[in-house]
Amino acid sequence: HSLNHSIAARVDRRALDLNSLAKPLLTMAEQPSPQQMQAAMQMAQQQMAQQQTAKQLEKVIEKCFNKCAGKSGDRLDKKEQLCVGSCFDVYFDTNKAVTEALVARQQKS
Repeated sequence: HSLNHSIAARVDRRALDLNSLAKPLLTMAEQPSPQQMQAAMQMAQQQMAQQQTAKQLEKVIEKCFNKCAGKSGDRLDKKEQLCVGSCFDVYFDTNKAVTEALVARQQKS
């Protein structure tokens, strides 16, 4: 009986020790560091930018297709393909020029 009591006391002490060690770890896990917060914010911003880019690309594809595709069936003919390619080029060239101008403006500030 005293052996069981001794073992139980040791287990209780170890459990208390583990609880006292785990408490700060749990607190740290609940409160992210400034670096973790910054990384999370950057990841969220990147995801938002990717979603925005995907939406813009969908719009460009739709606009170029509607502008260039005729009623020739389920495939684009050569003229339609060239039109869609040219439409994409205009969009990407314009997007590149705007991005470069914004970057240059930010660097001057």
